[in-house]
Amino acid sequence: MKRKRFLPTQRLSILAALVVALAAVGLTAFVASAGADFTLSTGALQLQNGSTTGTPPSSGSWVELLNKTPGGAPFLNPASTAANDLYTLINGSGAVGLLLGKAQPNGGIFGPLTYFGQQIVTDLFSALTLPGSAPTLTFSGSETAKGARALLAGNLLGLDIQYNGGLYNVQTEFNTIKDTFLPLRGLIVGNALATGKSAPTILLHWATGLLEEGFNAYNALFHWVGTYIP
Repeated sequence: MKRKRFLPTQRLSILAALVVALAAVGLTAFVASAGADFTLSTGALQLQNGSTTGTPPSSGSWVELLNKTPGGAPFLNPASTAANDLYTLINGSGAVGLLLGKAQPNGGIFGPLTYFGQQIVTDLFSALTLPGSAPTLTFSGSETAKGARALLAGNLLGLDIQYNGGLYNVQTEFNTIKDTFLPLRGLIVGNALATGKSAPTILLHWATGLLEEGFNAYNALFHWVGTYIP
């Protein structure tokens, strides 16, 4: 299986991107608790399906391809089920999710119904983590608090996009410009130890450049929202 690597490109405004991210989970601000933090290195982030309403989608997970050329048109996804076909909705149903502290098993982080291009088998679009990878996320404040706490550190190293028979590396590290032009940002809302209806929500938001035939004119803006299961 071929393997390609995303390269750095221009930055987006981090402040503007966070405003979009916070709005997507119904928050207007958050306050980090001083002198405390916690790391999630076990459990799973089960992604919520992207909403078919709103621009950007009013809730859930999605990806958007933005033209690298200033003033260039974003990528239109003919298979999109979003209200605006600039957005590709991520379907988290039927998938284990992003496993923390270990590699993702077969099946991928996304569910089986996320398409990028046409609704055909070759255009199924998912993500996985490679053997030996161990994603972690560190947040401010107490793990048992109920309010929103900002992402302080973490990585999604080993994350690969699986598409049309290829693996495309998306190395993503907190506050690092390497293969990204918008570094990983995020937050957690709710008690990290809670389960069931009280399980917390995690939001991750970042963007990376693309270097694949047919997509190399674009940057990929990822917006993941999911439920954390300890």
